[in-house]
Amino acid sequence: MLARRRWALAVASLVAVSAFAGPASPKPKKLKGEPRALADVEAKAKALEKSKDPAGDFDALTEWLGVSSIFCAPEACKSITRVKWLTGNLDADADSEKVLAITARGGGECAPTNLDVFVLDATSKTEFKVVAHTRQSFDAGKDPIAEASLAKVHSSAVDDLVVRVDAQCQKSPREHVLRVHTLESGRLEEIASSADLLGKDLLSHAFVGSAPVTLELASAKGKTKLVFDPAHGYDSFPSVETAKKTAITKSDDDSLGPTECAAPLGTNLAVDCDLSGTAKVEVLVQSGKALGMTVTVTPASLSTTRCLRQKVAAASWKSAPGVTGCTRTFTVK
Repeated sequence: MLARRRWALAVASLVAVSAFAGPASPKPKKLKGEPRALADVEAKAKALEKSKDPAGDFDALTEWLGVSSIFCAPEACKSITRVKWLTGNLDADADSEKVLAITARGGGECAPTNLDVFVLDATSKTEFKVVAHTRQSFDAGKDPIAEASLAKVHSSAVDDLVVRVDAQCQKSPREHVLRVHTLESGRLEEIASSADLLGKDLLSHAFVGSAPVTLELASAKGKTKLVFDPAHGYDSFPSVETAKKTAITKSDDDSLGPTECAAPLGTNLAVDCDLSGTAKVEVLVQSGKALGMTVTVTPASLSTTRCLRQKVAAASWKSAPGVTGCTRTFTVK
């Protein structure tokens, strides 16, 4: 039955040039902060909560830490509402890292709010430097929840950074988002995000079982279970081969042609997802949306693979009877 299907192959090549000014890369950067005595970092961070110039003192702290590209805009930095420290082993070595989480709020009833999380690695027994950073920005009314924690999510060998925001601004819809990051590659890479599936409509979450855990997300529409794949982290899409076994019937004989396949998957995907090498994107489509996908990136890159899967999940094709599919190949030299 499956042999009767005709899968279309569309090949796209893209030569990257340094003069191209494309969108911001999704690949997180490794930071090279200045080594500082941990006691001094703790004292300066604690002082932020009583600062009379929160934006200026936040910027002075990041400049002193050697990461001046991270700053707090005055409109989102009228006060520092919380400074929190965590300790855990986020990477593959035997030493623990320090995690500094700073929550800053703007003014007004619907205040812009930032949760900045810095990961500091030891350079000696007493000194640490910033090696990674992530920020969650949102608008918040009264008493928002903005928290960072550590948990063994994808591996029992390391701690992952879990960031959760739960806030509501006046009569606007509630904004509730969960993100999980790993530091195993030396940079903070996102491996799970409730926003990919539910937007801001998360009601609750649960980590089920031991690492790699099953991530259970609950919304008003029900529960979704996500399992971990080392190639791309957590999402809900099965591979093309798995989806074929349950979705394809004898009547599903039409394939998307190269032009139809490429319509929502243009060469901009390679640039947007910071591809360096080749990527093969196979997708199974039903009712105009992806039913299953297999994305292979060479050389392997978790952030690029994850980005491409997110793009495919968001794409729409012409709606056709039954199940259709196609393959798209990208090359960046």
